This record gives sequence, structure tokens and C-alpha cells, in this order.
Amino acid sequence: MSDMYNFDNNNYNNENHDGFNHYEFDENNNTPNHKKPNAKMVKFAKKVGAIALSAVLFGGVAAGSYQGVNALFGTSTQTEAQATTSTKSSLLKTTSSTTSKGTMDVTDIVKSAMPSIVSITSKSVQEVENYFGMFGGRNSIQQQEVESAGSGIIIGKNDSELLIATNNHVIDGAETVSVSFVDNETYEATIKGTDSDKDLAVVAVPLSSISSDTMSKISVATIGDSSKLEVGEQVVAIGNALGYGQSVTTGIVSAVNRALSNNSSDTQDSNSSSDDSSSAKSDSAGSSKGVKVIDIDLTNEEYAFGIDKDQEELLTQVNDFIGKIKEDGTLDDICQKYFGGGEPTAVKSAQLDTSKDQLVVATNAAFEPFEYTKGEDYYGIDMEIAKLLADELGKELVIENMDFDAVCLSVSQQKCDIAMAGLTINEEREEYVTFTDSYYSASQRLIVPSDNTAFDDCKSADDVAALLAKTEKSDKIGVQAGTTGQYYVEGSEDWDFPGLPAECVTYKSGSLAVQDMLNGNITYVIIDAAPASAITESINEMQ
Repeated sequence: MSDMYNFDNNNYNNENHDGFNHYEFDENNNTPNHKKPNAKMVKFAKKVGAIALSAVLFGGVAAGSYQGVNALFGTSTQTEAQATTSTKSSLLKTTSSTTSKGTMDVTDIVKSAMPSIVSITSKSVQEVENYFGMFGGRNSIQQQEVESAGSGIIIGKNDSELLIATNNHVIDGAETVSVSFVDNETYEATIKGTDSDKDLAVVAVPLSSISSDTMSKISVATIGDSSKLEVGEQVVAIGNALGYGQSVTTGIVSAVNRALSNNSSDTQDSNSSSDDSSSAKSDSAGSSKGVKVIDIDLTNEEYAFGIDKDQEELLTQVNDFIGKIKEDGTLDDICQKYFGGGEPTAVKSAQLDTSKDQLVVATNAAFEPFEYTKGEDYYGIDMEIAKLLADELGKELVIENMDFDAVCLSVSQQKCDIAMAGLTINEEREEYVTFTDSYYSASQRLIVPSDNTAFDDCKSADDVAALLAKTEKSDKIGVQAGTTGQYYVEGSEDWDFPGLPAECVTYKSGSLAVQDMLNGNITYVIIDAAPASAITESINEMQ
């Protein structure tokens, strides 16, 4: 049995992810079962093709009529809802819109629009080929439960159902679909109709299943008139980005009536020239619909757990435990779940109670596949190890989720017993904690837009570093705050990193950085290899 583990498998199935753009709203992603699609509703989505599903746009866009959707779905307008106060559905109000142009108050718009926006989670079973051979297995076809997450817009209601428009790829092939409203309450949904060509779908939630409290907090969206859209108008995008809860960002309309195609050759400007592959700078940053990982290790690191310096007995116990799970194959089994298509195990945290014998673990649950959350449960390699460790020690497990920069500090301040957060061993962190034996070998990887070809010919870390050294101060490279990626970009004597000319932009999670790259705000992202693979796979599936 090897003492170290170096996992780099692009077939990792991403089940959840962390945070998003400028404003974030938490949600509970419980997933109940749903009924099979009603064939009579298949044409519904085609008739709402003009509705923007990627985001809800307000400002000058949201001044249009809602009569078309009302007629199509048999939905009630605000006047109708107010006239009928004896039923549960009457609690549903209609979102107001703004028609004024100019600078928008984003806060007011979010407050107005958010009741109409939902988060949608679906699960399906897919057959995938398992290429993971580290554990002695052969390539085989396996069934995996795959989760998709996206946004939806409440577009209307009839006498029995609340109707929600979403993207077809979010619910395509789904066995179960759930909808989470603005109050974080989650309900079973059914698929009413789909249009794969327009990537549109309509799902429904029975009014009878929605509580009166939830009904009072949600709204039917006011649909704008796209024909009145003007270049330069401000817009606000709201949605469930990557399954991390409702997020908000702003922008402007850059063009109207522009033909789009999935074929990049159809949209390429005939006057444009290709990038020089010898240059690290890409003009296409943010223009690509997908991302890719440059499969070259930029660093070589070892992960370990950080122990309170005053708990020498705990250090010995944890080291013994690490040796044990390596030797008996338990560590292999845990990693197989996250890199080989297995089923991750949910880990629950008890409430902190100083009167009880507890193991208090500090983590940053934004680092899939090592630690992440889904609803109130924790998942990930570190989290499953933490549960087994607590059981081994006969202690109750308490997980304290915090910013990555605070993980080691909280242990040094004796607020937590152990730091388990995909920690790379380095001298700076050793000022705060005592590191255990290593349990995982890691590296940093570069993420670029999928249409960036600058690094395609690179064969080594030195090749990548040479191109990155050609970046300029105007370029921006995103990293998760406090990670090795930040040291790599900013430079570190301890790590022997010279640093890069580009500006280092820190984020609470790697997924936030990658999405900001897709938004065109940064040039590249550098994060750990395993999260890089998980994030890119998830984002590309949703494009």
C-alpha cells in the first residue's frame, strides 16, 4: 500500500460546489422524488422561447406585458390573485418591475426579483466508463447518480400548480426534480414540457404541497419585452450558480439581435486573428462557454491535518489513525468514492457543547472533493476521515465551517482541536499548528477558457511557468485565498516561487474564481488539481 496518494481523475463526478458571484444567498438542496413528465405539456416550453432563462433581467428590460404567459398557462395576474383571498394560491403575489433607465439600485431590484427566482436540483442515473485504476480495478461501465443544479423563474400558476421555467439541461434525464424557493423551503416538482433545441423546460409544483408561509414569500415574475431592449442598458442577473444558492451580478447589454451558435467558427469575427501560441495572454478570456485544466503539475505538495500544539496525545492518536487507514485500505475506499464513481457518505455535525467529549474540526467546506456541504450535511474525503477519527477516539464530531484563512488560526487559539481542510504542509502554517503525517499528495493546476490554446504545447511545469511569466500587470489570475495557488502567483521564498507579473485576485473558493474567469473578469485560475477537475467538469456540464 502506498503511503501517498496522488489522484488526478477527470471523470470525478461533482455532486456539489461552493459560493458564486458578488452577492450570495444560502439554500437547502434537499431533493424529494418527482413524477414522470406529462406528455400533454411537451409543447409548453416552445411557447416561452422568448423568456430569458439564463438570468432574470431587470431595468429597462422588465417593462413588458405578461399576458402571453397568462394565456398560455392559464395563470393568474396580480389582480386576479388579490381578488381571491380564500385559497392558499391567493398568497402568491406578482413581482413588480422597474421601467426607469440609468443607474440601478441593485439592492432594491434583488429584493423585488428574488421572490420569483428558484433553485432547481435534479438527479439522474447515467452509465459512465470507469478509468480509475489506482485501486487495482479494471475499466468498466458503472451507473452513477448525477446531480444537476440550475435556476428557474416562476412564470405563472393555474388552479392547481405553480409553473416554473428553467433550462432543459438542468432537468434532462432527471429521475427526481426539486425546487427551492426564496425561503429555502424545498418541494417536489414534475416536468411539464421540454424543448432541447431551445434549452427550455417547464416544471410544476402542486399548490397543495406548498405551505402558506412559502406562498406568501414568493412571486410570479413580470416578463419583459425583449424587443424594447437597447444596447447599453443595465441588467442584473440572478440565479442558482453551480448549485451554491442564489447569486447576483450586474452588467450591461452589449449587443442585441446577435445570432449565436454552438459552433465557434460560426461566431468568429472574420477580421480576427488567432492568438500567438507563444504568448500566455489570451484575448478570449471570458468569451468561452467552457473551461479546461492544463494537466501539468505546477507544484508538488503534501496534505496533512493540523493539530493544536498543546495536544500532543491527539497528534499521536491521529498519526496512528492515518497509518491504520492507509494500511487496511480504508483511505483507498474513501478516495474511491470521490475519484472512482462511488457514492459519497454524508457526515453530520453535532452542536458544540463544552460539557460533552467532542472532537472539534475546523474546515473550509468549499474545497470539493475534500470538504463541501449539501444542505446541512458535510461531504468529502476529509469529512469522512473526520467522522471515522471521531468514532475511533470515542468522541462526538463537531464541524466548524469557516474561511480558509481562519482554519489554522482557530486551532492555534484552541477554538478547535484539529484543522482538516486540504492543508498543504508549509512553514507559515506550522507557526499555528503541528502537522500530522501526510495522507495525500497534491499539486496546483492552471485553468483556462476552453478556447485558449496558449498552453496546448506545454510539456512541463517549466513550460507553463515560462508562459505565465509573460503575463502583464493588467492580467489577473484567480486563486482561493490562503492556498498554495496564492503563494505561486504572489511569490514565496519559503516555497521558492518567484511570483508572476499578473495581479493575484483571491476568492473564497476556486469555483468563484473559475466563474469570474468565464465572466471575463480575470485571465486564468490556479487551484489544487482535484478541485480543478471537479469544478471544470461541473461547469462544462452546465454550459
